[in-house]
Amino acid sequence: MENTVVIRKLHFLDRINKQIDDRDLTSRKGIEYTDSIIEETLNQKNTREFHTQTDSSVLKHIVSILKNRSNDNIQSTCGTLATRLIEKEAIKQQKIENFRELQKGGLFQSLIKYDEDPVKSSYLFAKIDFSSVRDEVNFEYLCKLPDKHKVFKSCVFNFNDLTLESVQIYDSSSQIATYWWQDYFELMPIVDDEMNTKNVLSETRSVINQNTKSKHADRKALFNRAALYMEQHETFVLDEYIASIFMGVYSSL
Repeated sequence: MENTVVIRKLHFLDRINKQIDDRDLTSRKGIEYTDSIIEETLNQKNTREFHTQTDSSVLKHIVSILKNRSNDNIQSTCGTLATRLIEKEAIKQQKIENFRELQKGGLFQSLIKYDEDPVKSSYLFAKIDFSSVRDEVNFEYLCKLPDKHKVFKSCVFNFNDLTLESVQIYDSSSQIATYWWQDYFELMPIVDDEMNTKNVLSETRSVINQNTKSKHADRKALFNRAALYMEQHETFVLDEYIASIFMGVYSSL
């Protein structure tokens, strides 16, 4: 679906000094680079859907931009959202001493309107990494932006006019960082039957592996019993589930 970029804002985040640096994106190179960030963000495959909390501060700021796209409001609100991320990252840093990724990076924000359906829009956030290098002439530090795999965290809010339809979160790590979806965006994970099944089976596999002395084939047989229960029962009953797995094999535990 063809789209029009209504807003593009890139802030470099200086967490140490608690400052944001708004970069000029009006040049052809700036537009090309941020277009590639938008494309990468919108085409992420390993995303997870979340709900927003009713009092989500970020959502209120986004709706403010949707209602009022004046330059002053965009500048102020995007700056507020970038500063908020610095604050949330600082809190996370205090809790986890070696959370080094928070010391660098930039926050890209963009509002996308879809040409085929004018009432549809997406507001996206992309956390991009950058590295510091020294200039070969004057030895000053320069920020170096990645050319490939630019986005290591993202969030896309999809709207129908002013009504939020869905929120998609992406994290390049194996698990979505809690500070990203919960602390910053104030989201809640959507838990459906499929996800519940995956979580139960994952936990079951862990328990079997940690608490049985059986051979690999026997542990596999126990896990297959668990999977079979989930396939054959529409309603999950914990006692029945445990019995279906371990009945008659307690002596081997």
